[in-house]
Amino acid sequence: MLVGDFKGMKVQEAKPFIRDKLLETGDEQFLVESLSDSTLYMAFCTIAHLLQGDDMHGSDHSSVKPEQMTDDVWDYIFCGGPLPKSDIPVLLLNKMKQEFNYWYPFDLRVSGKDLIQNHLTFCIYNHTALLPEHHWPRGFRCNGHLMLNSEKMSMSTGNFRTIRQATEEFSSDAARFSLADAGDGMDDANFVFETANAATLRLN
Repeated sequence: MLVGDFKGMKVQEAKPFIRDKLLETGDEQFLVESLSDSTLYMAFCTIAHLLQGDDMHGSDHSSVKPEQMTDDVWDYIFCGGPLPKSDIPVLLLNKMKQEFNYWYPFDLRVSGKDLIQNHLTFCIYNHTALLPEHHWPRGFRCNGHLMLNSEKMSMSTGNFRTIRQATEEFSSDAARFSLADAGDGMDDANFVFETANAATLRLN
């Protein structure tokens, strides 16, 4: 129902419209939970290539239509449910189930410390609510943020570097040295240009 209405839109563009449409229906079977896509998407990633014609951005050439992915199909793939009555070929259903079971559970999710109270917590909630225990996450690793010259990285202020830019400006070895010196753990790391420049001089 909803998929056709928003065909061709990127997920982030469609989300507010889908949410509004669900709220308009007043249908109590729908629970609008805005963190679902960012906390259980890794399960979908295990089979996305089979649904999207080997195109990570989605494809119109998939042999599976969205309406074919019923609750029974998802239960079979992710939750060990019985083989569903479906017009999706059994070979493809089994392949999706095999892919999911090969990659799950994930061993480690690495994320920023600001996501502990939302995304990571909901990641645990959603996995334990929907999946059997042997598919629950095995570990999380949280880290601080990266600052440049003791200031927050921000594209709008120009205080920003990508890894490629840093290696081109200071060399890969100097960038590694500065990142190692910047800090670790939950504290915010601080990449200092003076350290990178000094490393360049020492290495040369």
